[in-house]
Amino acid sequence: MAKKSNDFDKNVFINCPFDILYANLFNSIIFTIHDTGFRPRCALEASNAGQNRLDKIYRIISDCKYSIHDISRTELDKATNLPRFNMPFELGVDLGCKKYGNIYQRQKVVLILDSEPYR
Repeated sequence: MAKKSNDFDKNVFINCPFDILYANLFNSIIFTIHDTGFRPRCALEASNAGQNRLDKIYRIISDCKYSIHDISRTELDKATNLPRFNMPFELGVDLGCKKYGNIYQRQKVVLILDSEPYR
């Protein structure tokens, strides 16, 4: 039988911009998750220079029953003229985990926030 992490049912993965313009909303999301008895998780946790960032994101996503993906900020970056691909990519990883994961991961609940309805 597939193994479920101890906190799977309480973990919430947060996929959003990590910049100063989003800081107040990020802090509100963290507070709300924590205040309702759940455990917020995101790519910013546990910095380990020897750990591959993508592997860390895979591990966190696989350990979370719930996730919040804010993909409203995928516009072009003014400096590089490239879109922010990481947020839609992480959403795709989470949806793939829900579709192809173990019996527990198939129970994942995903909230997707965007700037336009049904985009």
